[in-house]
Amino acid sequence: SARAGNSTSVAAGKETMTIDEATGPFVSQPYASVTTKPRMKSVPPVEVPAEAMKAEVQGSWTITIDIDVNGVPTAATFSGQVGFGVEEACVAAWMRSRWKPGLQDGAPVPVKGIPMKCVIKIVE
Repeated sequence: SARAGNSTSVAAGKETMTIDEATGPFVSQPYASVTTKPRMKSVPPVEVPAEAMKAEVQGSWTITIDIDVNGVPTAATFSGQVGFGVEEACVAAWMRSRWKPGLQDGAPVPVKGIPMKCVIKIVE
């Protein structure tokens, strides 16, 4: 048995529960608070939109990603505004990524706010 509410979000109370009772919904942990950071397993390449290629858009932008306990992205947020379909292309690529989940005291947890980059570079 473990004390109920035992997490970084809720203080543990006097009540206890068995492992079988400890089911979701799991509370996402901020990236900076997990004891073992999530690790990227794969990221598909960004499919650069034709409009962005024609306008010769290139650069590096920050994306924040939320993943679940299985390492599957649940959300990706593009910071900034570029246009030419770049935001959508970057978000779509990161949503196809796969991760080893973050751990909190040895147990997999959903993690929010993982900072990553989306890079588009003209290659000649």
